[in-house]
Amino acid sequence: MVWTYVTDQRRTPNSDLDFKVYLAEELLDSPELDDSSEDSVCSQTLSESGPVVKRQGESHKLTCTYAGISDNDAGISWIRQAEGKGLEWVAHISAPSGATKAYSTSVQNRFTISRDNNVNQVYLQMNSLKTEDAAHCDAFDYWGRGTEVTVFSGTTVSPTLFPLVQCNSETNNKVTLGCLAHDFSPKSLTFQWTDASGTRLDSVQYLSSQNNKYTGVSVIQVSKSNSLSYNCSVTHPGGPKTVQVTYVSPSPPKVTLLSVPSGDTQALVCTIEEFLPKVLSVKWKKNEIYESGFIDSVPKQIGDLYSAVSVLKVSNADWDSKAVYTCEVTHQGKTYTKKASKAPITVTLNPPSPKTVFNNNQAELECIITGQDNSIVSQTKISWQINGENVTSNIVGPTKTVGSQYSKTSKLTRSLTEWQQVNKVRCSAIREYMTPVIQDLTVHKGDGSKPTVTVHILPEEDMKSSAVSLVCLVSSPVQQDYYIAWSADAERKTGTYTDGVTFPPQKTQHGYSATSVYTITKQEWNLEDSVFTCNVWPAGSNESMKSRDVSNAMDFSCGSKLSIALSCTDDLTEEDEFSSLWSTTSSFIFLFIFTLFYNMIFSLVKMKKQ
Repeated sequence: MVWTYVTDQRRTPNSDLDFKVYLAEELLDSPELDDSSEDSVCSQTLSESGPVVKRQGESHKLTCTYAGISDNDAGISWIRQAEGKGLEWVAHISAPSGATKAYSTSVQNRFTISRDNNVNQVYLQMNSLKTEDAAHCDAFDYWGRGTEVTVFSGTTVSPTLFPLVQCNSETNNKVTLGCLAHDFSPKSLTFQWTDASGTRLDSVQYLSSQNNKYTGVSVIQVSKSNSLSYNCSVTHPGGPKTVQVTYVSPSPPKVTLLSVPSGDTQALVCTIEEFLPKVLSVKWKKNEIYESGFIDSVPKQIGDLYSAVSVLKVSNADWDSKAVYTCEVTHQGKTYTKKASKAPITVTLNPPSPKTVFNNNQAELECIITGQDNSIVSQTKISWQINGENVTSNIVGPTKTVGSQYSKTSKLTRSLTEWQQVNKVRCSAIREYMTPVIQDLTVHKGDGSKPTVTVHILPEEDMKSSAVSLVCLVSSPVQQDYYIAWSADAERKTGTYTDGVTFPPQKTQHGYSATSVYTITKQEWNLEDSVFTCNVWPAGSNESMKSRDVSNAMDFSCGSKLSIALSCTDDLTEEDEFSSLWSTTSSFIFLFIFTLFYNMIFSLVKMKKQ
């Protein structure tokens, strides 16, 4: 049972009933209650000791300190009030000596009232406490604030603490944080809030009870910022506890929708990143009709924010039908949507032109989008990324050209010094309601080892009668990109270079080999003193390699049936590499001619039958 004890100053009533009547009379007649004497009332105070929880049979001493009242007038009484009940007089001591003392029959021989005028204090010693005991020092005319005394007979249960954070932000730049103390007993519990520096904060608390268990809530309101952290501490007979309450400013989700081929289906992947709080919902639509059968991942915390993924698989037939699919994300009452359908365009990302690398000392890349619908091509935007970062500087275009199809081109230019730091380039074609079409270019820089460069001429039986084909073979034990440009003797003197037909590095028996084919006329080849040069610049290097020359005037006496090397060597590795590549190329040419011939014969036979 919980009682509130109050002290008062006046004469002693003869009984509980007399006390209540006498109190009413004294208060009604008291000049201190008149509005004109308000200041004199406020100058006298009664202060009491703090709240306490005690078990049956234990003892406790209450203290009442008076100020602004002379010892001669300080006749003090203790009064108590149980929850939901009226006031009950307990004890009285006379002034100034305290020679006269009186007690209520309910506390007789268990409670003792005393005083010490040297410190202006009156005491109530309570022994053999019962559950019905529980007081307020009072002076009739002057009332103390009350001291809560709880006499508890049950089992002490400490509270469980939970942090409470407001879901939606306030409009006045304030945020409310709370602390929940759940299922504790007895009732006596005190909340205390402190900030990161240890400064105490004012709070408001609420208390409720059910089945002899109590639940308390304490709330504070603080200025909103990106991140706030406070400590909520409780004092309870079951022991003190503390919980940290942290507020992080809400963050809207970033939604991206991509399509990934998966066998005979298309996987639509909706990524939801950097959102807070954790709770959100995802729905899918096909042509504005809700779909089922999608899979949602559990949000994963990364730092202070969360990320999640939702995947919907659709058949290739549905995907090819140009149906529009929508990923719909709802977070904090707001809806974020991304739509996708099969892209009616193609994207080509061309690597740097070797001619530009040598002529201008810079890398120039082209991203070309092509489609049959002019409006779709026009509405599609081209964006660039280098090493995962969006870039907008040194980009020319896009420009539109019209041929059998519509196309748009965007060029990205970087100096060779900047290009040496590039590992990956991404070109993206983006349009509303269309899955972004992405092309990546990875720059393979090798391990720094120098490759072997040789120049070869194709045998006459493999060439057109009016042309000569030169092949530059670059071999390395590791995969590496090379920029291979050609120059004639006159062009080399002026620093002018020409592109050949360059093929990316291919895996061979001894590592990797890249080739560039340069075709000239026989007239150019047969010119006296004509020299043709293969120039190689390894990706990631700040300088080109030593060039390799070839001319009609050179001695090719040690040439093979398949090729003629620039110089004779005892190491036949390069010759083997070239022979392997040429053999593969010849096979493709043969298959192409055979297929063409077969189709012609088949068509003629079919026409003859008709």
